[in-house]
Order: sequence, then C-alpha cells, then structure tokens
Amino acid sequence: MKNIVLLLLVSSIFVFIFSCSDNKGSFQEDFISCSDGLQNGDETAIDCGGSCPSICPTPNSLQGVIVINTTLDDFDEYILTGPLLIRDKTTLFIPKGVTIKALPNKNAYIAVNQGGRIVIDGTKEEPVIFTSAAEIPVAGDWGGLLLCGFAPVNTGINSKTEIANYFYGGEDENDSSGSIRFLRIEYTGATAENEKLFNAISFFGVGKNTRLENIQVFESLGEGFKFFGGSANTNWLMATNVLKSGISITDGWNGTSNFNYISGTNSVGIRIANNTTLQNVSPKTNATLTAISLVGSFNNGAFLFTDGGGGANITNVFTSNVNVAFQITGQNAIESVNADNFKINGIEFFNKPPNFSITNYMGSNPQFYQEAISIGAGNKENLPEWANGWTNGF
Repeated sequence: MKNIVLLLLVSSIFVFIFSCSDNKGSFQEDFISCSDGLQNGDETAIDCGGSCPSICPTPNSLQGVIVINTTLDDFDEYILTGPLLIRDKTTLFIPKGVTIKALPNKNAYIAVNQGGRIVIDGTKEEPVIFTSAAEIPVAGDWGGLLLCGFAPVNTGINSKTEIANYFYGGEDENDSSGSIRFLRIEYTGATAENEKLFNAISFFGVGKNTRLENIQVFESLGEGFKFFGGSANTNWLMATNVLKSGISITDGWNGTSNFNYISGTNSVGIRIANNTTLQNVSPKTNATLTAISLVGSFNNGAFLFTDGGGGANITNVFTSNVNVAFQITGQNAIESVNADNFKINGIEFFNKPPNFSITNYMGSNPQFYQEAISIGAGNKENLPEWANGWTNGF
C-alpha cells in the first residue's frame, strides 16, 4: 500500500516559454501539462509540484481511516502525516522491518477502534519501528499508539479514551485487539488538543487474547505503557527515558506482566492504581508482575501505589540507584497494604544512594515486602539478553 491520501487534481496550467536567438531569430516553445500523466517541465513528480497547482503526495503516506484489511510492504518506510484510525472489523498488518515516521506537529497518532486489530510482526533481527520524522527527533514529536477493546474496566462499559474520545470497555475479557511483537516506539508524548499528553502506548480495555511481546518505548513525555483496565498480558517490555511512569496500571487491570526493564525515568517506575475518582469501584485492579529491573532515581517511587491501589502481587525485583522504593499515597491504598493486597516477594536494593528511602508507609503491615537477591528482568541492572539486538539507547 503506497499511499493513503486524497489527491485533488483541480486544474491544469499551460506555460509557454519563449526565447529568441540573436543568431537565428528562432522561436522555442516548452510545453508543460499538469494532466498528461507524465513528469515534465518543472514538475517535481507526475502532474504535481512546480508550476502545477497540485501538491505532490508524500510517498508512502499514512493518514485517515482504514476500513478494509490492509498490509504494508515488507521493509518499507512510511510517513504518518496525521491521525490514522483502524476501524472495527478491519486489520492493519505491519510486517517485519517496516519503519513508520510521524511528522511532528501534525496531531499524528495511530488508534485501533473496538473490534479493529493491528498485527505488528517484527523480529529480533528486523523489528518494526514507530519513530519521529524530524531531522533531530525529541520526545513529544508525535502522539503514540492507542488500542481500544471490549474487556472489563471499572469506569463503565461505554468509557471514552482521554484523548480523541474513542469508546472502550465491555464484558469480554478474552477480546483481541491484535498482536504486537518486536516493536520499538520512539519520541512520543505530544500534547493533544485537550492539553493531555499522549502515552507511548495506551491499552484501553484490551483483552487477554491480544498478544503483546518484546516492545520498547524510547523517549516519551507521557507514560510509557498505560493500561486502562482490561485483561491483556505482556512479556518483555522495556521503557527507556520516559518522563512520567515507565508502566502505569489503573481502572481495574487484571493481567500478568513478565520481564520488565525500566531505566532513565526520574519520576515513577511502575504506578499501580484502582480508580482516580471512585477509588474502591470494581472490578478492582489486580496486577501480577514478575522479573523486573528498575534502574534510575525514581524520585516519586520505584513503585507508586495510589488512588485506591487495588491489588498487586510482585515477584523478583532488582533496583539500582533508586531514591524511593515504595511510595504509598491515599488512605484507600494504605488500607490495601494493611490487608496484604500489595506485596513484593523478593526485592534487591542495589547501589543505594545516600538519601535512599524504602517507603513512606507507616501502616500495620511492614512485612509487605521481603528483601532477597534478584536478577530482575534477567541481568540485574544490565541490559537483559532478550533485549539485545532490537532496542535503542544502550
């Protein structure tokens, strides 16, 4: 698929260029047509550019609404020139080696409606890359990726996304929004029209039959991965240089995430919440997290347990150079810790700075965490083997 654009050829121009020769007095005429199906005169492509009124399309441009199953070409490069929406009953297939570059300041993002699917089929040797088209890219150049599903959330069946107002939520925990394997997504977190920041990848009510494996977020102004309810499971996630949380969980997410490596984030490593407004509403967040490496200062907590908290069972954690390990905020979150609903089974505090603090929690369950030697995501503070060859920033 070479272009998803609408071209309007609105008129043609005939330009006559006359020249006189002092020697021969001859008359020369160059004819330019903007509708002959040929590139001639000063046209920069066929029948567009130069003196022609039509602007030449960006090669391999992506924008608009996909309403039929569409497959991009292997190893091709595409330019995301604005919002791209994958409608229900439609699948966008992105094979290995494809790079999609988003134009900055164009409200560019990719969204998948409820009932739609995106299949990203990268490999370790040939990952799929979503990045910025800027000559010197920076975090916030473009939006990010939004997936909307029919899985349960605690904000209601007809919830709407915080950006662009797409519906999500339902009663099908086995719902599928597609498959993502070996994706690197870079320079996300633009400010939307409602002044909210895009997250690199937002999962809105995404179901457990969505395959999510080997994904790196690199340089984002928003959250890295954010789960708004749903039941999606993940393996091998990496968040690198994210301004807010590396992973954020809220609104009744019930899933499992194995092997997470988060580094270069000064705010929060993993944020776990139930619901910002109705903190005790059901279904409550119930997160199972295993094999985690958290490398960085995390001034607001390597783990932040807040907004009702819900529940979390966390195993095999390695931290390095963190300032605060566990930040527990709000009475409902404190009561969840008191009730042993937030627990960490095996965490190592390595390379502790002088101002290191384990937790601000002063409730009745100080044994909610147990220290132990850990390898975290696989290689302690170092890049794990599963991330070699396809990630950025190391």
